[in-house]
Amino acid sequence: MLDPEARTLLDLMEQATKAGRPKLESLPHAIGRAAVDKMSEDSEADPPEVASVVDGTVPGPAGAIRFRRYRPLGAKPGPLPTLIYYHGGGFVIGSIETHDSTCRRLANKSRCQVISIDYRLAPEHPFPASTDDSLAAFRHIRDNAASFEADPARLAVGGDSAGGAISAVVCQACRDAGDPMPAFQMLIYPATDSSKQSTSRTAFAEGYFLSGPLMEW
Repeated sequence: MLDPEARTLLDLMEQATKAGRPKLESLPHAIGRAAVDKMSEDSEADPPEVASVVDGTVPGPAGAIRFRRYRPLGAKPGPLPTLIYYHGGGFVIGSIETHDSTCRRLANKSRCQVISIDYRLAPEHPFPASTDDSLAAFRHIRDNAASFEADPARLAVGGDSAGGAISAVVCQACRDAGDPMPAFQMLIYPATDSSKQSTSRTAFAEGYFLSGPLMEW
């Protein structure tokens, strides 16, 4: 049984497809990204207020990596527990802009600082570019925690979908290197199984937002 709000969303998507709106997987990647960006912008015209938002960059293996840092409402001066967030999007779409409202809500609800990372996307930047950027960003923030107003003992990683997978990879890389580990992982429906066949992928291949063809795209 689906949540009524989820059912409403799926019905609206089906109506849009019947009205002639192209499916995301039928579009070139650049156009698909632009469509998702526009949809995110339209759906969040009035994002939640937070105490502060700071944009910046950290060094990465192929150049500067963008980040966006959110401090929650009511935050006192000084280091905060910090969640380094990796957005979802199948490693192909998404950005710190598409997940801006998500990160604002996470910051306020958790009363933690959130730092959103804008890693490189495929297919222009094939694997492991996304995880290389994400690990580099985590290590830089961890090693320079004071300049990010982050508590190094309470530094976590998290993300949705592809971002959940990236979070798990960051933890595994830290473990394998003998580095200090994140305090915890927040994995939101992480994509941790690369196999293309499973019971759920067959049962829910169509009609539930994330289709089989879209996964392949």
